[in-house]
Amino acid sequence: MADMVAMLESKRAKAKRVHGNRTMTDPNGNQKKINQYFAEDSATTIMQAMLHSYDMANEQGLDYVMQSTLMKSICGGGMSSYFSPQEIQVWKDWITLGAPIPMGNEEESLGTVGKTQVEKN
Repeated sequence: MADMVAMLESKRAKAKRVHGNRTMTDPNGNQKKINQYFAEDSATTIMQAMLHSYDMANEQGLDYVMQSTLMKSICGGGMSSYFSPQEIQVWKDWITLGAPIPMGNEEESLGTVGKTQVEKN
């Protein structure tokens, strides 16, 4: 999961300029441009918005999530040139783990059924 945070941080400079009018919605239902997330918010806030907007922690697992618009774009679509094979693996690993969100010394994994599962590091 630290790899996911590090990858998002490494993409921040470009990501805050290239998403045009595309938006994501946070867990509270607030919609914001992706460029704005990368310009203003922490990697964990971006991860929460991705999780909520793209159903990244779907209980049906990696195969289901890999069919999402976001993952199709990352793995061969319009965003594929922005990610190395190692970075694509970081995405897959994060999804396989249930898309956990860093919360200090804990990780919070938010499932699609709205339940919260907290695991100690």
